Amino acid sequence: PGSMIEKNAHSLVFHFRNCEPEFGEFQANELKIHIEHSFSKLPLDIIAGKKVLELRRMGVSKGHAVKKILSYVKAGEKVGFLLTAGDDRTDEAMFDVVNNVENCKGVSC
Repeated sequence: PGSMIEKNAHSLVFHFRNCEPEFGEFQANELKIHIEHSFSKLPLDIIAGKKVLELRRMGVSKGHAVKKILSYVKAGEKVGFLLTAGDDRTDEAMFDVVNNVENCKGVSC
């Protein structure tokens, strides 16, 4: 009770924010073990975040998406400012990319 599965274009996310805390963590851990065992030969990442467990194809991340967006910036042009926001481990790849953009003032929160 209180959990849900979110299906995105590139991931499946088990949300347990509205569960009783200990039960939600237990269910997420059990699900993670089951996924690791059942799909160990597939190129998947399993990321535990704040009250979420995300399953996605290896290499697909918010950081990958930011790199793709930045690839549209014309050669020689600079990015003057980037704002990124996030609150858990699923956002770390995005912050890594943004923090390494040359000559850019950025705010990551």
